[in-house]
Amino acid sequence: MTYPDLPGVPVEFGALALDPVPILPDPAGDIVLRVFGDFLYAVMLYRLSAAWLPVSGASTGTVPVVKTVQFNNPNDNTLNDTDLPCLYLYRDKSDHGKAERVADDLWEDTRWVVAHWIPDTVDQELQALRSPFFDAVRKTIKNAILQERHVAWKQSGETDQYSLLKGTCITRVAGLWEPPLVESIEENILSYPVEGEAEAPKYPGLVAKIRVAEGSIRDMTGYPLAQNDGVIRSGDNSEIVSVFSQYVPPT
Repeated sequence: MTYPDLPGVPVEFGALALDPVPILPDPAGDIVLRVFGDFLYAVMLYRLSAAWLPVSGASTGTVPVVKTVQFNNPNDNTLNDTDLPCLYLYRDKSDHGKAERVADDLWEDTRWVVAHWIPDTVDQELQALRSPFFDAVRKTIKNAILQERHVAWKQSGETDQYSLLKGTCITRVAGLWEPPLVESIEENILSYPVEGEAEAPKYPGLVAKIRVAEGSIRDMTGYPLAQNDGVIRSGDNSEIVSVFSQYVPPT
């Protein structure tokens, strides 16, 4: 998906044109990371680009509020100055999630996705001017996840009338079983030690921890049906019906 083709996503502000929007990399089969990366990238460009321009520090042209999106943890020595400003999306490795059986054939797996925005490094004076902007990023991410959609992000081929008006529902596209929840979002300073330098460079950023609930349906073929009364509603209010909410194990 290339965002200049999406309605509502600005690629220029006044006489200043943004750099071409890059194609996002593939997060090795993790559809949830891909959806959240696509979604937050589009929303941040749409909502924050105008406010970012005065504090971007670009002497010529423009530096977009998100230059690249990567699906890795910058704490794992993957940060590169040339990629900044960068939005990193990754699974929280310190959290092993929570698997819960919600019906005989339905399992819900709760995990956390981390969205870590790191702007490029600037001098102290410009960094001070950027301070209020961090709050704008915080509110933008939190509200977009709360609403589950944004006008800047519409899937190609979308036919739902509400989605065409307000944006595609990320809960539905990511296959989540309930709406995602921003559990925490706070400023963070990442330090990278550099050989030969007395003081490690510091990278101020913003870290959002988002709870996501994924599920799996057990194939109950061959198990006699005892009762059919289980219904789970996803975030966009569609129903996932558990046809084997109770079953009789084979003898």
